[in-house]
Amino acid sequence: MKFIFHLLAILYVSASALFTNVKVFNGAYGATVIDGGIWNRIEKEHPENYRAAMKGNPTGRMATPRDVANAVAFLSSPRASYISGINMIVGGAMTARVNY
Repeated sequence: MKFIFHLLAILYVSASALFTNVKVFNGAYGATVIDGGIWNRIEKEHPENYRAAMKGNPTGRMATPRDVANAVAFLSSPRASYISGINMIVGGAMTARVNY
């Protein structure tokens, strides 16, 4: 995944005349609940691990596919027209680092 981000950054800088708008979406890896997905399985098979993950999540829940879709829809919309480069992290405050 980092390779893709670096490649996009190189393309953006080296071909800025061609690429005036580069947006990278970074959904919280593994923190989105999808029916039949890994978190559903963890909740059923390892409820103590699931509860620990929920306790460590500042929002108290995992992301839904709609949470992810809303971020993608915003970045794709005219409302984001002045955003010329971004790596948006949709992580529900799970990411404690600054995104440079």
